[in-house]
Amino acid sequence: MSVKKISRTMLIAAAVGLVGMANVNAQEHMNSFQIVSNVLENGKSLRQGQGLRSPNNQYAAVLQKDGNFCLYKLDPSAKYGNQFIKCTMTVGSEDKKGAILTMQQDGNLALYNSQNKHLWSTDTYRGGIEKQGWRLIMSDDGNLALVARADPGKNEKPIWEFQKGRLY
Repeated sequence: MSVKKISRTMLIAAAVGLVGMANVNAQEHMNSFQIVSNVLENGKSLRQGQGLRSPNNQYAAVLQKDGNFCLYKLDPSAKYGNQFIKCTMTVGSEDKKGAILTMQQDGNLALYNSQNKHLWSTDTYRGGIEKQGWRLIMSDDGNLALVARADPGKNEKPIWEFQKGRLY
């Protein structure tokens, strides 16, 4: 075998190995989160390293250790692992350490840092009970929706969706 063929073969093997490693790393990354449920109830919080997962295990929303709250389509067989859908874009610096995502009693889903500084929110705390958030629900179709506090558990109406924002 020529040196050229050996080099090309080694390069292909290395590339295949890297793609396989990306899948393993992506899956290990997702497995590093503690999934608490598919619902974040009013008054409850997610800490860094925790998340919600759809009942069919195809989607997850996680509060990453860098302070970013992200939604993923889970697909360990995909070429590059889990597919990023959307994030709060609160990633990064020192002020994001110790971030916590809280479904507040006033109906607002909010992200705060460890000094209780506001980083991000859904702004769903005004307008009466039909426009205030009550529960954050991860559905089988990948929709992460905040439902109104009017008639909790019954005809729950989404008032905010992670992909779209406010719906009223």
